[in-house]
Amino acid sequence: MLVLSAGGWAMRRHFYPVKKVLPAPVKSMPVASAVDEVLLKQLTKMLTVFSPASEHFAFSGTLSITDYGDSTQNVALQPFAVSRHQYEFYVRQGDVETLGDAQVLIKIDRQRKKVFVSHPEYVQQPVLIDVATIRQAITTENYQLSSKRRGVLQTLDLINEKHFSCREYSVTYDTLRKQVVRVFTRFANPQDPLNHQKEKWVDIHFQQVDTLSDIKQYPSAASVLSGTRLSKTFQDYQLINY
Repeated sequence: MLVLSAGGWAMRRHFYPVKKVLPAPVKSMPVASAVDEVLLKQLTKMLTVFSPASEHFAFSGTLSITDYGDSTQNVALQPFAVSRHQYEFYVRQGDVETLGDAQVLIKIDRQRKKVFVSHPEYVQQPVLIDVATIRQAITTENYQLSSKRRGVLQTLDLINEKHFSCREYSVTYDTLRKQVVRVFTRFANPQDPLNHQKEKWVDIHFQQVDTLSDIKQYPSAASVLSGTRLSKTFQDYQLINY
């Protein structure tokens, strides 16, 4: 249910002074395995920016992965950014950037100082929340849908503890800003799906979700390549064509 890729992209956490305050009351409203059309309509409106049909958007935040079955796969608060303006796109995950347009696809590895260049190919737009998939999960895969609210934050939870793949899918949005602020997913271990001690948790916190593109602030194909060579900015990088 959770796809985070644009040639392999995956996606924050704010640090504020801790204050001792009483938590706002949490109201849980379990719903039977039938589609709550009102809730899904509300969710759909807020997820417009994530639609594959969107040609202008920008979002950023951090990604954390906790894999209890393989700790080598863990990721802690890795920053990410995604922006698109028509055919131009930019994706940053940690030290790796992927960008391109209708003419070229470029991958920049800042840590290894390498630039990979290829002809454009189909690059799947990140699909963070697919409402159609949520609807199908409720009606055909025995997921239980519930909604809870804490202050201005509204959370939609889909849970099926017996599912062989995705056991929990949670979307939290700010009802004042009308913005998704968190997506949390809990996966079963594919080699040992019945063992809850080996689950993988993917936690995405959004800092920015915008329907306007900010792609001009990021590297473009023209700023990376000068003809068939690397530009001066990347002259100490290794160019690899593939």
